Amino acid sequence: MQVAVLGTGRMGGALAERLLGSGHTVTVWNRTPARIDPLAARGARVARTPAAAVQDSAVIFMVLSADSAVREVVTDAVNAMGGDRVLVDCSTVSPDTTDMVAEQVDRFVAAPILGGPQAILNATTTLLVGGPASAVEAVRPILNAISSRIIECGAASNATTMKILSNLILISSTSVLAEAIAIAQRTGVDNDLLRTVFAESPVIGAGVRTRLENILGGDHSGWFTVDLAEKDLGLAIGLGQEVGLITPIADGARAELREAQEAGLGDQDLAAVVEVIRGD
Repeated sequence: MQVAVLGTGRMGGALAERLLGSGHTVTVWNRTPARIDPLAARGARVARTPAAAVQDSAVIFMVLSADSAVREVVTDAVNAMGGDRVLVDCSTVSPDTTDMVAEQVDRFVAAPILGGPQAILNATTTLLVGGPASAVEAVRPILNAISSRIIECGAASNATTMKILSNLILISSTSVLAEAIAIAQRTGVDNDLLRTVFAESPVIGAGVRTRLENILGGDHSGWFTVDLAEKDLGLAIGLGQEVGLITPIADGARAELREAQEAGLGDQDLAAVVEVIRGD
């Protein structure tokens, strides 16, 4: 199948690589062309614009970092799409942006991803899928190639809402773990004991547990950055405000992330928030 991937950052690049490995013909576009080079070396076709990328593609994936990018790319690409093509958005964006895209594209599927780049390469991600049943069924075989579980959410905006709320839990819980570790280390608890207690603890979710060594050791390399986490908490807080709810835990976690940004840690994994908490 001919597939386009618009946005080849860490997640989009992994998606394009997985699709290439699954035998699909893949065309890629990215705002920063240098990020396309490794995919071109693996056989991906390179497009200079989103419109050029979608012209010959039956399925178009968007994996973009923000609402503004999705809105801009859709505007560029939608006129080049035929009516029989399916647009799949894996970006983490607001439900309002998802609704906007759904109004412009009849065959539109929101499919935000639970899992990181390696999980995409291993096809072990969970996809939160929403959109018209006919569009979902049309792309189900290709969604199965990049995931181990598909959760159907109904309307497209339901899928993006559930992704935002999932990230609210992940990000806030990571801040809580970072606070717990900082307290423990300051009171003299050694890291071996922290590993023994926390590595298999039933109170810590799997997505948070993967950042245990990151928090303990101070190597904050990773794919889900402080900048992205701060953006996603903003989306979650905004959803709460829309329905008249306060979100003090999310507000506190976002404040810590903003301090990490001010400290120059914006491009580090979100676990880098521990450095703000430690205050060293």
